[in-house]
Amino acid sequence: MIKSYYKPSLSVVVASIGEAELINTVKSLQLSTFKPSEIIIVIPKKFAQRFSQLKIKNVKVLETKFAGQVQQRIAGFKMSSGQLVLQLDSDITLSKECLRKLVEVIKIEGHDVAVAPSYLSANSLETQHTSKLKKLLGLFINFGEGSIKVSINSFTWDAWYNNFEWPRKTSEMNYLNGGCLLHWKKNLILDNYYPYKGKAYGEDLLHSFLLRKKGIRLICAPSAKAETLGGTYEFYDFKSFFDFIKRTYTYKYRLTKISKGKLIRFYLWFFLFFFNQSVVFLKNTLRKLTQY
Repeated sequence: MIKSYYKPSLSVVVASIGEAELINTVKSLQLSTFKPSEIIIVIPKKFAQRFSQLKIKNVKVLETKFAGQVQQRIAGFKMSSGQLVLQLDSDITLSKECLRKLVEVIKIEGHDVAVAPSYLSANSLETQHTSKLKKLLGLFINFGEGSIKVSINSFTWDAWYNNFEWPRKTSEMNYLNGGCLLHWKKNLILDNYYPYKGKAYGEDLLHSFLLRKKGIRLICAPSAKAETLGGTYEFYDFKSFFDFIKRTYTYKYRLTKISKGKLIRFYLWFFLFFFNQSVVFLKNTLRKLTQY
């Protein structure tokens, strides 16, 4: 436990492509009872003009020649000066007490932890399933210690998660969503662990695994509240759908390999996942076509 009166400096790093929601994210940080010493918005140069008129105290804009959430985030990490660093998505707003509570928990838990809040909306964490396949898919989901709340046993990373419920009290987790995650600066991962172009899928899983591999405990503090716009993985054209499937395969396969998981179990899961998501995609597409 760190002395209660100690007040570490805090940097916030927000990777963005200039989303309109970013203004609300920054406003929520400015209204926090625990004030960050700096807010670093990392944005590709081609989108930077969207915030060229942004003049807010303690907000810095870092322009990059590249685009990619993880790579941008790491660039912000390297620029940060705080003893604590919060990675934050540009569509998330924090309650007034969120930062203060996250800082309190990380001080209590010590220097080998990363801490995240609970979310008022978690749609982005849900995977769609057709009702007939859900139980069958669950057989393979549960090969991988199905719940993110199980942290006593060693975790196998070669299956999906079945239970995304947040704990009711401060708890150690197997996985934390990276949309809002507080670190001690010395624990940051500064290597680009997601070297894929385009929209990032599953980067939180890779990040959680790498943090735990470093000996960092993952803590959820449910009393700290954040709100996200969320979203669902619904696709209405073949290109975006197969891009999602391809990216899911790529990062899950990589995660299975680096965690020394069982490939046969991964392939069984992926076959069911692909079949399941294909059914959902076709149903969504047909429903949209019948609306015209």
